Amino acid sequence: SLDVVIESGPFGETCGDALPISGSGTYSGSTAGAVGDYSPTTGCPDVTGASGADHVYVVTLSPGDNLSATLDMPDQDAALYAATDCGSIASTCVAGSDSAGTGLTESINFASPAGGTYYIFVDGYWSYSEGAYDLDIEISQASTGATLYFYENVDYATYIGTHELLVGPG
Repeated sequence: SLDVVIESGPFGETCGDALPISGSGTYSGSTAGAVGDYSPTTGCPDVTGASGADHVYVVTLSPGDNLSATLDMPDQDAALYAATDCGSIASTCVAGSDSAGTGLTESINFASPAGGTYYIFVDGYWSYSEGAYDLDIEISQASTGATLYFYENVDYATYIGTHELLVGPG
């Protein structure tokens, strides 16, 4: 497990200086003193607005990767969302969560069929929403949906359903 703590600096304030996600782990920081640079109002599932202070993370996913993110911002009404283009969040948003309440956990999950760069936004809902947070990231490779079983003493191959193939010595 990887634990990253952001101590200070303007890093993560915009997509141009986004904080890198290097793998699964917990990324901790605070949006206190940050500016609300991003505020999606349409196009992002389950996010109706987020005008508070924000931090931006960037991750490059391989084809077939899945990303799950959970945001815990205990003292604020937070929002969490992901997009592929910072200049056009509304049309490139792939996941969003805004539970509409102080201290509620936000969670998003999405798959990256072709791979690519994704921006993860830790945001406050209200213009005054800022504070400490923990962002838990889990990156996993998608399952192929197929399982291959080898059985001894089987002299035939039998296909069962869409997920199992029994292979014998022939």
